[in-house]
Amino acid sequence: MLNKRYDSLTPSFRILSASMKKIGVLTQPLGSNYGGLLQAFALQTAITQLGFQGEVVEHGRSYHSLEKPILRNAKLALLFVLKYLTKKSTRHVCPPFIYRSIFYPFVQAHIPASGYLGAEGIIANHDRYEKFIVGSDQTWRRAYNGSVSEGFMFLDFLPLEKRQKSFTYAASFGTDEWEGAEGNIPACSQALSELRAISTREHSGVDICRDTFGVSAVQMPDPTLLLTAEDYNAVIPEKVKTPPAPYIGNYVLDSSPQIKTLLSSLSSSLQLPLHGLMPDDLALNPLKRLPMRVPQWLASIRGASYMLTDSFHGCVFCIIYNIPFICLGNKGRGSARFDSLLRTFGLESRLVTDHDTESILTLLRTPIDWERVNAIRATERDHGRAFLSENLAD
Repeated sequence: MLNKRYDSLTPSFRILSASMKKIGVLTQPLGSNYGGLLQAFALQTAITQLGFQGEVVEHGRSYHSLEKPILRNAKLALLFVLKYLTKKSTRHVCPPFIYRSIFYPFVQAHIPASGYLGAEGIIANHDRYEKFIVGSDQTWRRAYNGSVSEGFMFLDFLPLEKRQKSFTYAASFGTDEWEGAEGNIPACSQALSELRAISTREHSGVDICRDTFGVSAVQMPDPTLLLTAEDYNAVIPEKVKTPPAPYIGNYVLDSSPQIKTLLSSLSSSLQLPLHGLMPDDLALNPLKRLPMRVPQWLASIRGASYMLTDSFHGCVFCIIYNIPFICLGNKGRGSARFDSLLRTFGLESRLVTDHDTESILTLLRTPIDWERVNAIRATERDHGRAFLSENLAD
């Protein structure tokens, strides 16, 4: 059954009324990406708060698709420990069940999901959902959807009647241009034109929809911005610990010697310790080579005095928690996302491509008008929730 995991969910999901309408959400697989998990959590939470029952419909395999994680025998356990203690990076050594044990509890507790169905299973069982939402985390970036056909994330598999009820929420191309095959544009255009409504996460996505697919779209905030800081604090247990404040938090996905030198210089200049939110592949303590759990990641941003990040959602949570931050430009991960986000909040100056210590220090010491930013955030939240509410209704 698609809802086989509901029995293990938190009470807030178990008490969903039987009269609520089930909404299928297509997004990227629920893996080990903090932003990906939190945007799925946020969209599901917003759907629930609006009086509907949402469920992530899993088309791609992830760590959460695995059977119960077990070590089959002592020999395998010993082999793992020996490799784990001698290798520099966990990414080539750490078996999937370890990642599952770190990230799956958050999914199990907070994100209603179908379990792995695959594209064929979703197509065969689409009638279990009244309508579908596509969104948000780079759902239309072809490089990230290799396991499904190009039209799948445009809902081309739905019968016309159901497609006309379905819509997209803050769907993202990730970049400022369509990366898919030109020959698939007509079919995708047809599917999009039959949806109830189309919204994209980036301003550039509105242009792509118009210029490439010939359809109208509106820009909506990332799902994580539909919730308040208090909503996220509610999923951080009191026992979660972070280093004593103050500290400089850093969440850098694509590190380099230059960035490490920059961080060291900032630490010295500000006389604050560094706290990394990524695994330390060179740590002598093997536990420090493992990623932190989702609540600790959130708490680490919340507790920082300053943050440096090249992550889109790293920037988003600095904005939510009002943490002075620097966004390190990362074109390989899709610069359009950063441009659109920072432009919305008037924080374009926080995006840097030059790793000059003095200029970054000056930026960090330049106060952000959080009262203005929070007012924009409240407006964006209301705007996004109104769009959801209107299109979830009959």
